[in-house]
Amino acid sequence: MTESIIILSTILFAASIAALISEFLSISRKFCYLSAGLVLSLFEPSSGVLTGLVQLSGIFVVFSAGSRLLPETFSTSQMGTPLISTVVRTSLVWILVSFLTYLLGFDTPVSVFAGFAASINSTAVAVGSIGEKAERRLSHARLAEASSFLDDIAAITFLGFVAGGRVGLVLAMCVLGVSFLLKSRLGLFLEDLEASEHVYLFLGVATLLIFVSVSAGLRFGLAAGALAAGALFSQYPADVDVLESIKPLEAFFSSVFFVSLGSLYSFSAGSSLLAALIFAGVAVLGPAVSYSSLRSTGISPHQSVLAALSLCSISEIVLLSLVSTEVFNGALTSGIILAALGSSLISSIYSAYSDRVYRLIESTSEHSDTSEVDLQNHVIVVGSGLIGRKVAKSFDATVVLENDKSKLEMAPEDSETLLGDARDDRAWSRCNVSDANKIISTVRSDSVAEKIATLDVEADKYALTGSKRDSSMLDLDIGVTQEELTEHKIKEKLGRGFDEGFEGLKKDLIKQLKDLT
Repeated sequence: MTESIIILSTILFAASIAALISEFLSISRKFCYLSAGLVLSLFEPSSGVLTGLVQLSGIFVVFSAGSRLLPETFSTSQMGTPLISTVVRTSLVWILVSFLTYLLGFDTPVSVFAGFAASINSTAVAVGSIGEKAERRLSHARLAEASSFLDDIAAITFLGFVAGGRVGLVLAMCVLGVSFLLKSRLGLFLEDLEASEHVYLFLGVATLLIFVSVSAGLRFGLAAGALAAGALFSQYPADVDVLESIKPLEAFFSSVFFVSLGSLYSFSAGSSLLAALIFAGVAVLGPAVSYSSLRSTGISPHQSVLAALSLCSISEIVLLSLVSTEVFNGALTSGIILAALGSSLISSIYSAYSDRVYRLIESTSEHSDTSEVDLQNHVIVVGSGLIGRKVAKSFDATVVLENDKSKLEMAPEDSETLLGDARDDRAWSRCNVSDANKIISTVRSDSVAEKIATLDVEADKYALTGSKRDSSMLDLDIGVTQEELTEHKIKEKLGRGFDEGFEGLKKDLIKQLKDLT
């Protein structure tokens, strides 16, 4: 007991220093936590205690990632393009990394599991980086989130097969199926419950432990139970209540998981070589294949880049399996840990410089999206969702800018339509923004609103923003944040700035915006 307490206190102290460094340098906390763990590994702490800490904290990290998935992620109508892209990326990366590892002299099991680690991406990193920008409902965010969830399914089924053969595979899928069947019922129950945060916290943790106990008892992997428990709560508004209640625990267990995992690292030439191969697969080859496959399905270049660069970090399910299955050991475990360290750093770099990467790709390739409009005094409507279509119908000369091809097809017939991303200068040039009369963004996104605010044009600017940005800080005629979507504030915001004669439009917008809450 004394040894366990000493090790845990050391890990928490190291995590606190890592968190401070992360905030000071504005770099990934996951990278800093793993780095702190690698430093602790030099002192060779007890692997038995560390393994227990990784398992306990790891199931909570996987549970938290699963509970953050948007409900739309599970819709079959949203899965077509991500499914194609995920199958292509996972297959190619898995096969190629496994083949290269085998050619370098590693045995078959190590080669197969090295390819597995390189082909499965992190849901927590994908959702977290997108959530920080308040972009989760944008097209590229939905693509990345759905792809990472499909990776999770592939991971737990494979690990279920490894742990229990065909029976383990079937049981892993069954526990996920049970979770999906119970989702809506639990959502209705929690919606009527109206309990305190403590109740949601205890209910969430209890559900997690029940699912994990079942998966451990039936020997098809801890990760399957943790992911199923998280997916069970990814039902609005249940996810909001539960996520708010577990935030302190989430930060605690995330730090313990990555620092403890890093402490298991043991240097060897073999682990370094494996790390290089796995890193190249997950952080270089994977995004390149994702981009190419998304482009081949008709996704715009900018959206393809943003989605692909969100899929470049090793999955928590893979990391948890390092200590919960017997196939990972020695050089392979250390190689995956080191690759996770590198991929967490490159993931934060990709997130910060995704637009520059896109411009680099754009400058070296030709795109099919080159159509332009020849209008003056027109209205540019960003987004072809419910509100966007209603706004477009209310004006005579409109250009609808949308990054989702399926939504663009639903735009009003008398509107000009352009497939493109509102954060892309090239898209605004194609819209002839310099001669526009109004720009109205109906997309809830900080980055889109910021881009519109910085456009050096005479047009009036109206925009919804995400949940992170104070709209009053932006140079907009009207800005409404997600938190401001109450009837009183909507009337206050939209009651000015529109020309007379659009009273009906204002009422419709008020109703539609209110419905979004």
